[in-house]
Amino acid sequence: LGLRRQFCWQFILAKTSKGIIGADFLKRFNLLIDLKNERLIDGETRLSCKGEISSISDAQILSTTSTSVKFLDLFKKFPDLTKPSLFPSKIKHSVKHYITTKGQPVYCRPRQLDTTKLKIARDEFQFMLENDVIRPSKSQWASPLHIVPKKDGGLRPCGDYRRLNDQTIPDRYPLPRIEDFQHILRNTKVFSKIDLYKAYYQIPVAEEDIPKTAITTPFGLFEFKVMPFGLRNAPGTFMR
Repeated sequence: LGLRRQFCWQFILAKTSKGIIGADFLKRFNLLIDLKNERLIDGETRLSCKGEISSISDAQILSTTSTSVKFLDLFKKFPDLTKPSLFPSKIKHSVKHYITTKGQPVYCRPRQLDTTKLKIARDEFQFMLENDVIRPSKSQWASPLHIVPKKDGGLRPCGDYRRLNDQTIPDRYPLPRIEDFQHILRNTKVFSKIDLYKAYYQIPVAEEDIPKTAITTPFGLFEFKVMPFGLRNAPGTFMR
């Protein structure tokens, strides 16, 4: 660089006529760019070196990707990888969620929401409508909308299904316990997990039970075509 000192740094070599010094390098060695005077200033020694500004056309930094790259072949073979759908059009399993109830349909009036929560709820329901998760409803059932805090500090709209759950006959399908995995996890050092995005939405609700999932909001009544969060027997269905 012509600044009379050495700069020890790990660079990535590329087949290009002109390289680029990154901001991390400039920060590490206290180098300042003076665009007005077209020079690089050493903040340690106050020495500087003259430079010149090149346009992109002059630098001719261009890289191309060969069409034979393996990941491109993978995308061609599985085009849906680049266009994921929240609710798959074709379910590849036979599991459905059933809501077997006793008694008459439960109904609640919509709860009032402040301006912030109302906007969050509207946006989320619009998102679910566009992704075929919910549909407008004319159901006799109506559970109230509930806003719960998320781990990241945000808010999540969901249904308050407590009255519906009270009338739902329980499903006793066993759920795994962490204690059951102790002998498997013993002496292991590397752990991994699969975190499914909106996992319950991959399970459809039985058509005859969809009206029971209806949620009443200040902007309409909606019912879930897929399994929502908060239902009594949802964990058992998911384990199946």
